[in-house]
Amino acid sequence: MPLDDRAPRRLFVAPGSLASDRVTITGPDHRHLALVLRARKGDPLTLLDGCGRARRGTVAEVGRSETLLDLGADDRCPPDPPLRLTVAQAAPKGDRFSEVVQHGTEAGAWAFVPLLTERGVVRLDARDAEGRTARWQAVAKGAAEQSGRGSVPAVLPPAPLAQMVRDWGADCLVLHPGGVRLSEAISLAPGLRAGGAACLAVGPEGGFTEREIDEARRGGAAVVSIGPYVFRSETAAVAAVAILLDRIGRGAA
Repeated sequence: MPLDDRAPRRLFVAPGSLASDRVTITGPDHRHLALVLRARKGDPLTLLDGCGRARRGTVAEVGRSETLLDLGADDRCPPDPPLRLTVAQAAPKGDRFSEVVQHGTEAGAWAFVPLLTERGVVRLDARDAEGRTARWQAVAKGAAEQSGRGSVPAVLPPAPLAQMVRDWGADCLVLHPGGVRLSEAISLAPGLRAGGAACLAVGPEGGFTEREIDEARRGGAAVVSIGPYVFRSETAAVAAVAILLDRIGRGAA
């Protein structure tokens, strides 16, 4: 069906593109507009540059290899999440890391890191990681457009848990059974506040090893849990993001 003028689709474009009055869309975005959404001349869109600006647009022409969009007035750009939360997730089997990126973006995560752990079953060499990262970044873009985000979360290169703890220190939250309840962890990390930044580390299906947990604690990280039940690793990440952003958002209000 064509684009709905009651709920214009959102599309992220390159920074600087909104300075002109016409934008040319090519590649996957053109194919999505032309073949999936069946965009027609006059259909409305909201264009965002990922840097805080949005403009209303209309389809001017749909060609074989490009779609032309005319730009109009500035539009309201959705606010960023109250907390810049990086999700460091051990990549599950198959393509379930895409689910983490998709649903984590919808929940409000700021960035994603494929986490390398002792029990991780997915091994990413440099060449494989580059291709997968590009695909995951495309998933984040699509999820941000669908969910009404004003910016696209970044998918960063893979990193081991020890590096995340070194980089984030007390602002690194490590999900592990028996940890402090996540809803009570606000006081543990100085970055868990409106306008702050923190990291959430989520292990593989088998969980972190005790050695990893001990090293994380010695590095100053907070070990937390989200309740008595067992979550799949990709589900745990999304649930934790939602809990933290809800608590921070309410505190900010």
